Amino acid sequence: MTQHLYLIYIKYLSNAYNVVIGMAMPVALTLEGRLEKVVELFMKEGYATSKAEVVRMGLMKLEEGLHEREAERNGWKVISSKSLNKLWDNPKEDKVWSKY
Repeated sequence: MTQHLYLIYIKYLSNAYNVVIGMAMPVALTLEGRLEKVVELFMKEGYATSKAEVVRMGLMKLEEGLHEREAERNGWKVISSKSLNKLWDNPKEDKVWSKY
C-alpha cells in the first residue's frame, strides 16, 4: 500500500514538474461542426500549421483573458481600498468621534 501511494505521489510530482517547465502534455480531442471549421480556417489562413497549434493558440488566448480579468479585479481592489481609506481616515470624523 505504501509503495502504491509513493508511486502515485511520484507520478503527481512528475506531472506537476512537466507543467511548470512547459514539457508536452499529450491530449486527444474530437472537434466537430463549427469548431472543426474554425480550426481548418485558421490553418488555411496561415495562422497555424497544425491543429495542435490552433488549440494551443486558443488556450493561450484564454489564459491571457484570465490574466487581464485578474489584473482588472486587482485594480478595482486598489481603487476601493483607496476610497475606503479616504472615508475612514477622515480627521474631522476622528475629532467628532473622539468625544465619545
